[in-house]
Amino acid sequence: MSGKDFMENNKAGIGGVPATAPIGAGPYASCSVSDTASYTTHTRTVKVPGKLYILGEYAVVDGYPAIIAPVDRYLTVTVSGCTVTSYGREDSRDDAMTDASVRGGSEAFARGSDTLSASANASAEAVISSSLFPDEECRIPLNRFIQGASFYGEVSSSIRTHTDRGHMAKVGAAACVALEYLSEKSIPLQPCTVAVDSQLDDKNSGRKYGLGSSGAAIVGVIKGILEFYADLYPAVSRETFVNELVVYKLAALALLALGDNGSYGDVACCSYCRPVYYVRPDMQWLEDHANLPVAAVLNSEWPKLQIRPLTISQNITFIIGWTGDPASSAELVEAVGSYKRVCPDDFEKYCRGVAQCADIFARCCTGLRTADVQHALAAISDASQLMHGLSDAVEKYRYSSDGSAGLSGAQEASIKIETDTLKELIDIARRYGLAGKVSGAGGGDCGIAAGADLTRDIIRNMQGSWEAAGIIPADFTVMRG
Repeated sequence: MSGKDFMENNKAGIGGVPATAPIGAGPYASCSVSDTASYTTHTRTVKVPGKLYILGEYAVVDGYPAIIAPVDRYLTVTVSGCTVTSYGREDSRDDAMTDASVRGGSEAFARGSDTLSASANASAEAVISSSLFPDEECRIPLNRFIQGASFYGEVSSSIRTHTDRGHMAKVGAAACVALEYLSEKSIPLQPCTVAVDSQLDDKNSGRKYGLGSSGAAIVGVIKGILEFYADLYPAVSRETFVNELVVYKLAALALLALGDNGSYGDVACCSYCRPVYYVRPDMQWLEDHANLPVAAVLNSEWPKLQIRPLTISQNITFIIGWTGDPASSAELVEAVGSYKRVCPDDFEKYCRGVAQCADIFARCCTGLRTADVQHALAAISDASQLMHGLSDAVEKYRYSSDGSAGLSGAQEASIKIETDTLKELIDIARRYGLAGKVSGAGGGDCGIAAGADLTRDIIRNMQGSWEAAGIIPADFTVMRG
């Protein structure tokens, strides 16, 4: 099945359920298959935090280290499924054949059987819905994962099977990669529903904060599915397929399937739910191994990959300010990419500088001495200056390359990493003795202020100055680990 076919099936509905059917429609979306059979519903819910970059923006895509931290705002994924526990009349057994097959597969798996029965009904599906797109759903046929007829086995590459079209493509890719991995582990699959609910965007306007909701959704779907099956098959050690590194690698493979060429740092932070020191894997190696089975890629050492969980000192306080404007990340990344191609030495100098800041912060962030804390805060301040220089350089390059008279005010603003509002956020933070910095790609979204041993008055007064400048103090904060 090609990526186009996959997306067309998601639009049209699979297993005889029309695309216009409400979410939850279909014979395996609920437990009402037969009113003469008894069912047990199993539900697993996982919470995945959003993320903010502390250090390393843009450089991380070129293989330099970054510091990324979770925030106490979450995306929730709930996975639910049904199994038959008893039957009523004899003729009710046909109605529940698939659930009985799943139960038989579970029992065979627990006994260590070499051959596991797969779902007998071709319409068995995993159905994914999201609160972000209530009128859409993704329906994945489970018979694509039966041994010998793998979803990935029908294409030339075992990973590249999806396109980036459609709102549900990312969570669909995440679910498929997780289900393929479980299938390769000989774990019987069963019909289930996967519901995604995000609190990572502004609840009033729906505008994005820049907390990595897409990455969190990918991680949440993968982690939810793995946890769901770990509950169903306790004979399998949870650490075998539900640890943080496995979740990250599956999320990275889902992004690779979608053609994402970013750093995957957001899914690293969301997978570990802790601040991390992160260096992305060798992307050429990952590309070269994309035709291997999912489990084989996961069991390999990924060259250059580093994910080191950190604990940030309690003496360091982070305060987050939101500009109220979503970032134009695609244009910014394109602009920085163009600048990097024309001025590679200058961009590398920026990367080496922020890499040094990340290393200093990682060494000092756990320290209790005043000197350690001050070094960590100085690293943030130095990185902020480096990003300010990058912002100016990219803006000047883009402006001159497009012609001084060719840019409108809106176009000019769209290529600024440090917008006027973000500059004001940083300047106000510095006036109160804090280190201020853009978080993420810039162009909008959030900025951070960090300080040591801050009093409530200092925090309240600085936030008041932010509000006077049109900056909204966020009602979430950085999790220290």
